[in-house]
Amino acid sequence: MNFSILKSFGPGRKNSRKMERQNEQGDRTPAGGAKGGKKSTLNTRMNHNESKKESPELGKDISFEASLQEKDHAHAVHCMVWAKWEDHFVIEEFVPHAAILMQVRFDGCIGFPGGMVDEDITGIPIHQAKEKVISAVTRELAEEMNVDFTRHVITKEDYMFTHRHPSKKLFLHFFTFEMSLDSLREIENMALKSMDFGNEVMGILRVPLYTMNDGYRGFPAFLNQNFIQCSRQQLLLSLDAKKILTKNEIDEAVSSSRLNRTNYV
Repeated sequence: MNFSILKSFGPGRKNSRKMERQNEQGDRTPAGGAKGGKKSTLNTRMNHNESKKESPELGKDISFEASLQEKDHAHAVHCMVWAKWEDHFVIEEFVPHAAILMQVRFDGCIGFPGGMVDEDITGIPIHQAKEKVISAVTRELAEEMNVDFTRHVITKEDYMFTHRHPSKKLFLHFFTFEMSLDSLREIENMALKSMDFGNEVMGILRVPLYTMNDGYRGFPAFLNQNFIQCSRQQLLLSLDAKKILTKNEIDEAVSSSRLNRTNYV
């Protein structure tokens, strides 16, 4: 991708959006990484704090089916609820790209709604195990965000990937659930009335997917928050998989997040 798009991603200005789309169509970065042999940060550990304890690393992933066949492992599920959001400019200047919901947890960390699969799925047929995992996603979104699943239904098509947490013998299954912006706004409002709000969930937030003019505030600054486990990796991988941002845009934000934060506060 042409590096001019990174500049337009940075300030996210209205008059650069058309050029950005043209650049995306005409100059795609190969899946292996950025141009010039630079390794994509999507293929490395995406945490600015390399010493973060117990954080699963990329490359420990496993197929959904294979994970359900392994014994002596627990299973956890999390989900990114999101909507396209491009007909708006944050403070009349920055392109939001999408509305993605995350949570401030009871432990002070940021993560996605989700939790453990309570039912034992060891040794049961794969299709039944998948149903129980999806049922757990449904339950957690209802408890933590008050999502009405008579209207919004999670299916196996919403599954994204699974990571293995070796030291805890835990598989982390991740889903993404796209809906309309109006529906997402309803969920934001209803989340305040969820069963877990004020207990396991301390707040709902949208991810700022733009970079401000100083090159740090916005998405890069957000990436320096205290994420729980591999939720930061899950976010970055999903942004790429759902084509909400390009690999170059993600790499640039990850790189900018390593800037000295004291210069911007």
